[in-house]
Amino acid sequence: MTMFQSPFSAGQEVNTRVIKTLQQQAVQMAPWLKTLAFLLMFLAALLALSIVGLPLSWLPLTMGIVLYQAGLRAASLQSTGDPLALVQLMGRLKVYLVIALFGLTFSLMMLAVGVWYLTRFSAGEGAGLLSQLLIRIADLWP
Repeated sequence: MTMFQSPFSAGQEVNTRVIKTLQQQAVQMAPWLKTLAFLLMFLAALLALSIVGLPLSWLPLTMGIVLYQAGLRAASLQSTGDPLALVQLMGRLKVYLVIALFGLTFSLMMLAVGVWYLTRFSAGEGAGLLSQLLIRIADLWP
């Protein structure tokens, strides 16, 4: 079989083979999903220890819980082989990606506010090179 050749031959039932392949991949990624989930929950616990991080700790905690649920669905595929567990796994991964997109958008907004704050309020005669560079970049914007 070449690199670009499909692993599914024309004589096989393609739908069954695709589902079996997806189930195998899901079973293989179950430990990784659970590991990442625990790391995100640990990060949330560390964030919750600080006053500033307390309101933000819900995001990695929620992401960790959703990924752990996805890992459980993936692990259940090995014992049951139920295609419904695969659908539930995909649903959990979709929720995780939506939450991650929300977190990324929030982070980019905070970065933009921070850059704006640095360029507007920390520039003066004695400002450092970074502040001067940020001022020059900000002057390029209309």
